[in-house]
Amino acid sequence: MIKLQNTIPLERRYTFEELNILTNLIMLWNRYAIWTRSLMISTFLDLPQDEAIRKRLYDLPLEFYNTLRVFFGERIAQEFSNYFQKHLVLQAQLNQALSNQDQEGADQFTMDLYQNADEIAAFLGQFPYWEEAMWKQYLYNDITLYLQEARAYLAGDYESEIEIYERILLNATDLGEYMTRGILGF
Repeated sequence: MIKLQNTIPLERRYTFEELNILTNLIMLWNRYAIWTRSLMISTFLDLPQDEAIRKRLYDLPLEFYNTLRVFFGERIAQEFSNYFQKHLVLQAQLNQALSNQDQEGADQFTMDLYQNADEIAAFLGQFPYWEEAMWKQYLYNDITLYLQEARAYLAGDYESEIEIYERILLNATDLGEYMTRGILGF
């Protein structure tokens, strides 16, 4: 028998509302993966839609806020939204540094991203239904994969870039599932 990571016992039955929460959070984390990739490519190629993509990406913290507010209230939802907004801005700055071949800037934004991931993990880890170490693992994995994807893209290794992007999408799904478990009190 194969044991899958993050599986929930089959004895557990879900309500329609619980499935909607799961679907919504997976969708939000996948949008994050999709729009950060779109911005990365747009920045690297200096495409005209860069600003439109950035605007769409920067709408995500509000979408998370609206979802989390229902369960945790405005203060906690806003605090997560602020951390997440900072994460998105740092990724955009990292894209620009990589695009400009500014290694010093890229190194600094990478360190800032990991520090921001630590802050997000500590914030979410304070709740009894999530573990800081798990959040850190998921967020570090996201940053590591994002850097690998950017390097592969800039090197013209598009097959590797696509394979890495597939792993990013799987990690985004895991993030959505883990966030849902915390909300549902698993």
